Amino acid sequence: MKELIDQYINQCITVGILTPEKIRKYPLRPGNIAVVLKAYALHSKLPFTLDNNDISIYNGYVLYLTKDGYNWIIQEFKKYTLVFLRSGFQHLFVNLKSVEKLEEHNGLNNLKGVTGINYKEGTLNGAVLIRKQGVRTHELYFTTLAEAREEVINLTRFYPVEDFTLYRMSKSKGVYYKQKVPLILESNRRGVSVNLPHLKGKL
Repeated sequence: MKELIDQYINQCITVGILTPEKIRKYPLRPGNIAVVLKAYALHSKLPFTLDNNDISIYNGYVLYLTKDGYNWIIQEFKKYTLVFLRSGFQHLFVNLKSVEKLEEHNGLNNLKGVTGINYKEGTLNGAVLIRKQGVRTHELYFTTLAEAREEVINLTRFYPVEDFTLYRMSKSKGVYYKQKVPLILESNRRGVSVNLPHLKGKL
């Protein structure tokens, strides 16, 4: 199940539904990460089981819905009946009275990033940037993905961008996992010009 979750998270990041970048005040709660993955699986006709009684497997991920991701999931929810929403996404829609009032529902506040839990300093998922140099590899560790991506911009002025791979680090039940993520986010470059001469046409 863990491998399937990581696979779906990677796909959701790739298509722009989720991001590990801190673009909202609060990250998604574990149960709401499960909701996003189930909505994605339903949309893509992929297998996925959401066990509302055990969401601990989603602990350790720090993820946010992108703006497009939020709009997408709202449209997905609107495809279903109230009965389906309450049964398929129990904790999210248990108090929803009407699908017509979906967007006003307080249960969506964490998806919007306006409520939730702020992780204490030191508990954020870190990142590792790997550069291949022939048969050797160099690993650089960072506290956040944002810091790692800033270093990518610096290092790719001197080394080919093809030499680099970036991973987000996550921890579950005492075990650390690496999840490959884009070197530079097209939709959120934090003020960095899209047309950097040394990266143009390579990302």
